[in-house]
Amino acid sequence: MLCSRVEELLSGQAPLLEADYPLTVEREAQHIAAQLLMRQDSAEVSAEPTASDMQSVDVESLEMMRPRTVGVESVGLWAMQQIDFIELLESLPMLNALKTLQGAMIVMDAGIASEDNLTWLRDHNYRYLVVNREKSHQFDPEQAIAIKNSAGETIKLQKVIDEVGKEDEADKEDDVDREVRLYCHSQGRERKEQAISKRFAEKFETALQKLHEGLSKPRCVKRIDKIWECIGRLKEKSHGMGQHYHIEVQADDSGEKAIAITWEQRPVANTLHTNPGVYCLHSNELNWDEEKLWRTYIMLTDLESVFRSLKSELGLRPIYHRTEERVDGHLFITVLAYQFVQIIRKQLVEKGIHDRWQTLRDTLNGQQRITTSFKRADRLTLHVRKTTRAEPEQMKIYQALALNPAPGGVKKMVV
Repeated sequence: MLCSRVEELLSGQAPLLEADYPLTVEREAQHIAAQLLMRQDSAEVSAEPTASDMQSVDVESLEMMRPRTVGVESVGLWAMQQIDFIELLESLPMLNALKTLQGAMIVMDAGIASEDNLTWLRDHNYRYLVVNREKSHQFDPEQAIAIKNSAGETIKLQKVIDEVGKEDEADKEDDVDREVRLYCHSQGRERKEQAISKRFAEKFETALQKLHEGLSKPRCVKRIDKIWECIGRLKEKSHGMGQHYHIEVQADDSGEKAIAITWEQRPVANTLHTNPGVYCLHSNELNWDEEKLWRTYIMLTDLESVFRSLKSELGLRPIYHRTEERVDGHLFITVLAYQFVQIIRKQLVEKGIHDRWQTLRDTLNGQQRITTSFKRADRLTLHVRKTTRAEPEQMKIYQALALNPAPGGVKKMVV
């Protein structure tokens, strides 16, 4: 039954009687027929053949089958070739006692960059690069250099060297750590923080105005001590905006009830409100320049994006395996996939393409490889396996990677 169905698929001959093949037989027959077509000795030709192949066919007999995506797979194979991946697997021992190298650079975000953790890193001779957890936003644009990020936005960097010593006076001379503070200013971050500050300021002033208007209404808070309690709660909920306001409460003749609330904005220097768009990195690596420090830290942002990609686009989760060995294999393959994605994206970024991996996948998935079958005049069947024409966005990616826009070329088989 299986052989008969394979022969029917290859010859394009419809059966005299409709046969109801089991699903497993039909699936296996389709697979075998496709494998036979792919293993033909006919030469693979380029996307632009130099010689015409004219054959007489019956257009009414046209059938198209087995569409399969080819764009993502082609780009993935290209990434493997860039690092000779197959040769590496054959020559290197797998996962051979991986350990963090002594003196490695540890990049952390503010969530785990506590002073205890930094002290541990210093005591164990590790270098670190972290976001400063302090709220101070010091920045002197006159002392800063300007660079461009991947999106073409200007980033200003000011490098300052501090000394961090032991509290014990006896240890200060022998054990003084010098630390770099890198003050960074981003135009995009400035616009975002200005909008945030404006929203918080408007919300805070609206609450003060409501409290003031309540002084002239019945059944509203009027006692001075209660008014100051309300103002204190408003400051607690103001996300730091309350520190920028000088507030006065005017009392009546008895001194117990308030009759007016007035306020004036007095911005505090070196804060998010007065220096929007500024954040501070600090590190015990003294030999790197401003740009290298900043670009190294920005890698953490890329990694955070990658972790989201690992969990969704690259298939880290869900894990359906039940044995530890298979789970380890699943995780290892996912990490390998990440490395190949980074190779692809790095090359595309150099060519001006900054799309996320999911966007690239969606673009490339539109291109497919299809088998088309025709009946010829001599009653034989012509099978042609060919890739669909690359669309403009797909062509842009292929050109950036110097890849053939028609992966797989053309394969023909006559049965």
